[in-house]
Amino acid sequence: MNSINDYITSSRFIKGEPYLEHIYKRLYEEITKNDSDLPILKVCYSTEKTCEFETINNDEYIIYDNYIGSSLNTFNKIYYGCENIVDSIVYAVKCFAEIYHYSGDKKMAILCAKGYEIYREKMEIFSTSNFSLDRNFAILYQEKFILLHEIYHWKFSHFSSQEKCELINNKRVEILSYWLSESSPGESCEADVIINNLMRLFPGYVLPNNKYKKNAKFLRNRIKKRRNIELRLELEIIINEDDFIEEILCDEYALNQLLGVEENTLEIIKYVYLGIQNLEIMTFMRSYVNNPKSEDCPRLLLSSSLRREFFIRCTAQKNVKETDKNQLNKDFSEINERFSTKIYYPIVFFVPEILRKWVKVKVNKNEMEDIDEVICCL
Repeated sequence: MNSINDYITSSRFIKGEPYLEHIYKRLYEEITKNDSDLPILKVCYSTEKTCEFETINNDEYIIYDNYIGSSLNTFNKIYYGCENIVDSIVYAVKCFAEIYHYSGDKKMAILCAKGYEIYREKMEIFSTSNFSLDRNFAILYQEKFILLHEIYHWKFSHFSSQEKCELINNKRVEILSYWLSESSPGESCEADVIINNLMRLFPGYVLPNNKYKKNAKFLRNRIKKRRNIELRLELEIIINEDDFIEEILCDEYALNQLLGVEENTLEIIKYVYLGIQNLEIMTFMRSYVNNPKSEDCPRLLLSSSLRREFFIRCTAQKNVKETDKNQLNKDFSEINERFSTKIYYPIVFFVPEILRKWVKVKVNKNEMEDIDEVICCL
């Protein structure tokens, strides 16, 4: 590999120049002002939407994707300012167009791109000013958190093997202790919650009692089966995957660094948690493209969900006063309900149904010739 630019262009699909590079460099300087000999920040603008630490020709870099901020900001707009589920569905279709394109599925990429172009005008976030002070603060702390998270990956890479082993094993014991005390199937309650939330997405529509019972029973059985698989995989992830434990350590470092220089602890934790939810739904979409017919929960998605759960129950709880913990748990519950209704359920339950129908649609090869340009212009 000749240069960092070669690495980026060979591993990502570039949409254009990173139009906020100067802002991210200023942000990076702000959060690292007490550190020295840090990696060089390299900002790109690609459909990959990831932040990573890489070493190229003995030079160390943190690669930050301008498109992460744009995507997080869109989900934040939907979360704070939209009253229907159209926006999350249409924006997810755009995301799927980019993911299918990157994976090499030109047909689904062009169908999703066309779908987004047709329905984009129906999105509420583009028809209103949608200004929110919470949204502005949310994107700031979410992006700081992502950068700090990646900085700890860099720091961790410089620890000795013994230091890494000790940190990983100590954290694994803590996670395992939490998991053994908290994990339970809970399929009956979860089924009712899912059905009720789905019904709320369609005001005025109520399932007849006999159908409610039938659907609830079906869902409980599916959830029980799925949850048993998940519990087994969760245990495997905790016990066997050092990379997962490192992700938890990076989350802890990032949150501690944020809270160490900022006030309004509860607000910052809420913003970061919403950001983790946003990243998880992005993980779901990538995972779906790779496993569209999988009945089991894909490992990548489960790791993301487990990471979020540990953040709620352990990482965040360590950083608040005992008197604030009840309020924090209430805040988490409100975020979960709002996020699930506005973003998670529409994308996880409805969008895959749309995609399964589009798979059967025939597309002329000529329509796929300009797919790169189409994706760039989305």
